[in-house]
Amino acid sequence: MGTILSHLKQYVRENARPWSYLLVAAFLIVAFYVNYGLDFKGSTLRVHRSVPRNLVFYLVFFAVPYISTLLIVLCGSEEAKRLRERRFWLTCGFMLVVLALNRTALRIPELVISHLEPVIFHQKPGAFEIIYWQRCLVNLVRLAALGGPVWVFWKLFQKEIPHFYGLQWRGFHWRPYLIMLALMVPPIVWASFQSSFLETYPLCRPNSLTHIHDWPVWMTYTLHEFFYALRFIGVEIFFRGFLVLGMVRWLGKATLLPMVVLYAFWHFGKPFPEALGSVFGSYILGVLALRTKSINGGILIHMGIALLMNLAAFIQHQVR
Repeated sequence: MGTILSHLKQYVRENARPWSYLLVAAFLIVAFYVNYGLDFKGSTLRVHRSVPRNLVFYLVFFAVPYISTLLIVLCGSEEAKRLRERRFWLTCGFMLVVLALNRTALRIPELVISHLEPVIFHQKPGAFEIIYWQRCLVNLVRLAALGGPVWVFWKLFQKEIPHFYGLQWRGFHWRPYLIMLALMVPPIVWASFQSSFLETYPLCRPNSLTHIHDWPVWMTYTLHEFFYALRFIGVEIFFRGFLVLGMVRWLGKATLLPMVVLYAFWHFGKPFPEALGSVFGSYILGVLALRTKSINGGILIHMGIALLMNLAAFIQHQVR
C-alpha cells in the first residue's frame, strides 16, 4: 500500500495545479447535479430511443466533458499547442465514436438472443432466462466493442507503445493491489446491508433460472460472474490504457483529468455513490497506470471490487 501512496503523492506534487483541479471539481459538481438532480440522461434517452438518435446523443454526451476538461487542464500549459494538431483531434474523434458505438451496441445481445431462441432453448424461454443470457452476452459485447477497435488503432497508429497500452505482466507486483482490494472489503460488506445497494446488486440473481433448468445456484451465478469480469478488461484497456498511456504523447501528465471526468460520465445512470466513487477510483488507477506503465493493477482492482460487490449482495439475498 505504501507503494501506491508514494505514486499518488509524487504525481500530485509534480503535476497538480490547484486552480485547474478546482475548476474540474466545479464542472463535476454541476454535471452530477444536472444528471442526478434533473435526471438529464434518463429523461433524454426515454424521449429518443432510436439507435441513430442515441448515437448522436452519446457522441455529444461524451464530447462535452472530455473537451471541456481538456480546455481547463491545458490552459496556460506547454501541451496546449497540441490542440492545433490534426492527428490529435482525429484520435479524440475516434475515441468518442468508440464510446458512442459501445453504448449503442448494447442492443446487440437482445437481437442475437431473439434470433437464436429456437436454437439455444428447448422450450419457449421465460423473461428471466432471456435476461440472464442477454446479460452474459452484453459483457462479451462490451469487451469486444471497447478492446477491439482500440487494438486495431494500436496496431495501425501507436505500435511504439509497448504491450498493448500497458497490458503486460513483466515486472508487475501484485501485493500493493491485493492490499488495496482487501481494504475495500469492510465498506463493501457495510454497503451490502443497505437497501439501496441491494436494489441494484447482485446483477445476477440466479434462483429463477435454477428452478427452470434445475441448475445449481453456484453454477448459474459463477457463469454470469465469469462473463461479467471480462468487461473490465475492455474498460481498463480503453480508459487507463488508451486514454491515459495512449494520449500521453500529446497531453503529457494532463492526460489524467479528462479521462477521470469522462469516466464519471460513463457511470451516469448507475447509483450515485458508485458514480461518485468512480471519480476517485479512476484518478488513482490513472496515476498508477502513468507511473507503472501497466494497467494490470487496474484490471485486478476493478474486477475484484465488482465481483465482491455482487458476492456480498448475493449472500445477503440468500440469507434473507
